[in-house]
Amino acid sequence: MSTKNRQSNMELLRIFSMLCIVVYHILLFGLDAHHPEEPLYKSLQIPFHVGVPIFVMISGYFGIRFSLRGLFRLLGMAYIYAIVIELLSVVFFSVPLGSAIKSMLVIGTGRHWFLTTYLWLYLLSPIFNRYFTDLDSRRRLYLGFILFFMVFYCGHLMKGDPSLESGKNIINFLFLYYIGNTIHYYESHLARIKWQILLLIYILFNSFVIWVGYEYQSTWQLPMIGNIWHRCFEYDSVGLYLNSILVFLLFSRLHFSSRVVNNIASSVFTMYLISVSFIWDTVRDISVWMSDTLDSPYFVIVASLILAIAFMIFSVIVDKLFSPLWRVLTNAGECIDKKINISENVR
Repeated sequence: MSTKNRQSNMELLRIFSMLCIVVYHILLFGLDAHHPEEPLYKSLQIPFHVGVPIFVMISGYFGIRFSLRGLFRLLGMAYIYAIVIELLSVVFFSVPLGSAIKSMLVIGTGRHWFLTTYLWLYLLSPIFNRYFTDLDSRRRLYLGFILFFMVFYCGHLMKGDPSLESGKNIINFLFLYYIGNTIHYYESHLARIKWQILLLIYILFNSFVIWVGYEYQSTWQLPMIGNIWHRCFEYDSVGLYLNSILVFLLFSRLHFSSRVVNNIASSVFTMYLISVSFIWDTVRDISVWMSDTLDSPYFVIVASLILAIAFMIFSVIVDKLFSPLWRVLTNAGECIDKKINISENVR
């Protein structure tokens, strides 16, 4: 993936989002799963749960530019990593062959729910982009209200529609895409909000969440508000939307250019693909060992951050080793695209 003409602040945001995803998984599947008595491990999952929403918001901010070139690269990387990883799992970790073959299918499997949902967003993006281009403020508000009503009221509050529950669906991804696009639309107005105010709101909100985790560990229940965990953690919750938007706006205020940051950010997709493999199981086991060895949970959190960064560095190295193959995939998609010209026809 080319690192030219990229906004380094947004590329840094991609890296930060991936770091959040890795740390969140360490907290959820490693630390909290083995030490549920420690409230810090569960409380910190909320501020670190912003990774996936921010990724989709970044796509909405810039607008996905559909092409066979991009589609070949997206699916090619996913299937190549899946095949290599699952074959290694069968040979070295005695994973049943049937289970490995199912994981190799990638699309439609629960393990790759993000990739599957993002693929639908990618394929539908030409239609969304065309609509957003002609959207005035009143219709934009109307669309935002309808999407919010669907994902929050029907999916989150009432849970009356199984297709909308948990936020792991195309409607919620479209809403996040809409948020990113709307931030871009009102960028000049949002720039008037001082970054210090945004940072203060972010700190106060997450401090409150962590305090609730300590004080109401068993229930997370507050009068009039309800279960704070569900209101701030789930992918279709107001708290998660707020946290994600605040982080997005804070990074948008940074202005710098770095080829190193851009280059690392180009490997973020590899980080995600490797994170749903047996390699991740090793990271989880190391985090559990650290939690059993270190005296303080605060030391464990610091060690987990270092572990997450080490995992990301490993992923960057793997991605660069495979980069000649990614170029072949990209070139193949570009050649086919030139012959049938599908990208220009659907945009």
